[in-house]
Amino acid sequence: IPITIAAIYSPPKHKITNQILTDYFSTINHNFIVGGDFNAKHLSWGCRANNLRGLVLKNFTSSKCYKVLAPPGPTYWPTSIQKNPDILDIFVAKIPNNPNYKTENLLEPNSDHSSVMLSVSASPLTRQEPPKLFNSTTDKYKFHNLVDQQIKFNVKFKTSDDIDLAVNNLTQLIQSSAWSSSLKCHPSTHLPQIPEYTRSIIVEKRRARALYQRTRLPSHKQKYNKLANHLKKVLAKQKSESLTNFLSNLSSKDGSLWRETKKICKYKSANLPIKNPDGSYVISDPDKAELFKTHLSDIFQPHPDIFSHSNNNKVNDHLNSPLCSSAGPVNHFTPNDIKFVINQCSLKKSPGYDLITAEVARCLPKR
Repeated sequence: IPITIAAIYSPPKHKITNQILTDYFSTINHNFIVGGDFNAKHLSWGCRANNLRGLVLKNFTSSKCYKVLAPPGPTYWPTSIQKNPDILDIFVAKIPNNPNYKTENLLEPNSDHSSVMLSVSASPLTRQEPPKLFNSTTDKYKFHNLVDQQIKFNVKFKTSDDIDLAVNNLTQLIQSSAWSSSLKCHPSTHLPQIPEYTRSIIVEKRRARALYQRTRLPSHKQKYNKLANHLKKVLAKQKSESLTNFLSNLSSKDGSLWRETKKICKYKSANLPIKNPDGSYVISDPDKAELFKTHLSDIFQPHPDIFSHSNNNKVNDHLNSPLCSSAGPVNHFTPNDIKFVINQCSLKKSPGYDLITAEVARCLPKR
């Protein structure tokens, strides 16, 4: 797809109108990406507030169906303490919907503006699924038998290190048995179904384009343009019918109408800058982590009025005392008690670091 890439700078002292934007973007080809410092602020692309330029640009892009691609963080870092960082460097694009694009901040010391990188990819974005021990292909009987065959009971529990080692071995046994009982599931890609008639027009258009590129004859170019325009009309009609069908199926009873309305009216929340105690801005991730560490360490401190050395010594003596000397008898438990607790656990709870859920625990052998 031919795309025109351009850079722009709009000084803040000049007034921007709808006619000026129309005259500028009319000089660019059909598909374009224009990036730069527009000095325009609007809440829809993550700014702290709206200004007149942002309102004009927002109305213009909405009327022309252009995309505004903004980074997640501020791009303008003022030197004055009275001003706040904000997003001024954005992209205005008119590109097809099938390419995937991603904007991100590059915190490089250039000037009072930080760089922005726009990545455009024709391949669909793949989202990595969280790791699980059980999936739809897991053979639970095989998992049960593997754990039952490989588990060892001649384990000593004399020290805390022995207990930690036994827990780690049991966790590794459960994980390896679960993965051995499951097949690797490849993520399924649900591609949109294209009608046969539309696919035939696409094939004819590609053949006509290849023929014109070889011959460069005006008649072949005329045929290619005719097929290309016909394909655009067919795709536009299919898109309109699909949108009409989607809107007609929205209902207030199942919440679908509310979800779509909320998605349309949703504004991007402003990413507020973080400041040091001296008033300077925190930009890099290590500096942010260090500032949060200092902030949390200063807040979570024991209250001076309840700090007592006698109470601390009493608690430490109780914790360091042997188990047999503690007050009250030890309540023993049986395997049935453990099974009852496992069955009481909810199947919808998220697993911990070991990935062992209540469903996995219910499939363990009784012994």
